[in-house]
Amino acid sequence: MATSLERLRALLTVTQQLSDSSPEVASANAQRSYNLAGLAPVPFDANDSEVARLAAEVADKLSAWAPAGLQLQSQANSSAPTGPELAVALVQALAAVGVVDVLLVKLLNQLAGDLNSTGSSTLYRIFTSCCRVLLGHGAAMLQLAQHTLRSTQQPSQLATDLVLNLTSTVLTGCASLLTHVFLPSRECNTARQAQAALAIASRPAEVLGLWRYVLLGLLGGWTLTPHAWEQSSRIVIIKLLNWVLGGPVVPAAGAFQRYLAEAAGLFTFAMEDLLPLVAREHRRQVLKVVRSEESDTTHDVFCITSELLRQPALLVASMAAIPDPGVAPPAAAAIPPLLRSYLAGEPPGKGLKQLQEAISAAACHSYTEMVRTIGGGEGDAVPDVCWECTALSCAALQAVLQREVWSRAGAGAKQPAENGARAGLVETMEQVGGWLRRLAMHLQRSWHDAVARPDAAVAATAVEAVVRLCGRLWQGAGQARAALGDTAVHSLGNMAADVVHTAPQAVVAALCARPEQLRSGMHSLADMTASLAKLMLLDSLRQQGGFQDRQLPRATQQLEDCAGALLDAVGQDDPGEATAT
Repeated sequence: MATSLERLRALLTVTQQLSDSSPEVASANAQRSYNLAGLAPVPFDANDSEVARLAAEVADKLSAWAPAGLQLQSQANSSAPTGPELAVALVQALAAVGVVDVLLVKLLNQLAGDLNSTGSSTLYRIFTSCCRVLLGHGAAMLQLAQHTLRSTQQPSQLATDLVLNLTSTVLTGCASLLTHVFLPSRECNTARQAQAALAIASRPAEVLGLWRYVLLGLLGGWTLTPHAWEQSSRIVIIKLLNWVLGGPVVPAAGAFQRYLAEAAGLFTFAMEDLLPLVAREHRRQVLKVVRSEESDTTHDVFCITSELLRQPALLVASMAAIPDPGVAPPAAAAIPPLLRSYLAGEPPGKGLKQLQEAISAAACHSYTEMVRTIGGGEGDAVPDVCWECTALSCAALQAVLQREVWSRAGAGAKQPAENGARAGLVETMEQVGGWLRRLAMHLQRSWHDAVARPDAAVAATAVEAVVRLCGRLWQGAGQARAALGDTAVHSLGNMAADVVHTAPQAVVAALCARPEQLRSGMHSLADMTASLAKLMLLDSLRQQGGFQDRQLPRATQQLEDCAGALLDAVGQDDPGEATAT
């Protein structure tokens, strides 16, 4: 394995040729940088005098680099370079940012021992040069290239690929820098030197402006050239987006508290731009899943975009978006094919992560769709897509619990709490329970208008799915609580029971509004009534499982209303059969 000295000598060779404008030299230099970025990390002893000397020389060469395209533009005081000149400048930038990646990821993530004054000074010089590349000439070159690409009617495929690759590489470099600044580990605590370098290099507004510009450029590239997204570092990108949207994992120290506050405020301006781009890419991935075109890459991108759409900042943007960003229907459409794939998967558990994400997304976006269309008002019908998401998410969650908890308990297999799946199951149950809580609150306030007449049949199917999930939780409470904990099981069961407490009469009210409506929804009503009757027989198990008490007379009245409506429906279809019934 190469040592840090050998790695630094290779980097020095690259940095010495960064300013060579020969296309052949620039291309070969970028390839060397790319090859170094693909190597495994090596221990880096910043306290060693020879390592410090070489690192300082690499940092100085990196800081002195200036892209040929920017130099030409400055000298000529004219428009941006195009054609071969632009291509060479982009290749030079790729090589420089590649050196940054090697320094931040392949070397500084493997520090050897505590730092002395020499080591601390070495790290500061490296971080300073990396900041200057990412936030200085690298950012300027990227923005110049993206502007040139947008202003060209028919850009070449080479120019498009180079711009997208540089966008992805700069984004990866930013994420790596942020890792050192805000997410230090015990093995690699470089926060002090990285924060000092970043504070000197630029202002928070400039950093956030670059992040926003890079993110939008990359997100735009998803829709233009899908293969560029598949070749980029998906893990780093999702970490960066999650960091920016969700906040750092560890609190920042000292003066960077203010930095973070300004960063969070600045980045909110990008939400309106990010939301439709992420939603559009997510719909593309869902379409691949529905068409059974999925692969490991499709599943990765599906989960990444779905997780992004559930980030709080994007959820808030979704609630206020006009027109509708259309995130709820794809969430519902993804569940059936993913459920089939999961149930047929070998080995068992294959596809569980994707299915759990789809269930969580359906529940989450039902909540946001309700808020977006109804808010906190009364007298409005629940959107039809919310009923569809409820039916699919509850049915799929019951299937997952059956396979991962109840079937395993019967077979004596390891429980999710033992095999690492517990956290994912609990989170999915919390998402579904949160949506059921919101639905129950709306039903309690205005059950008579909660179901629109055209949606009565799908609403009945949704309520039946909730009833079946509720009953199965009562039946298997012991195994579920042992595997997943009392809180998760009781919360979901109680929220489901709250929906059952009011929803059936809302469905009956919508079905009975018109005779033809009642006839067309007869089968859905029959299924819901049968499931409700079975649930009432399980009341003793509810008490044994420790679930909250519910008013049995109210449930009895619900069942009577459903049975009466069902008899009316049968009578309209066949009066003789209704009399016999």
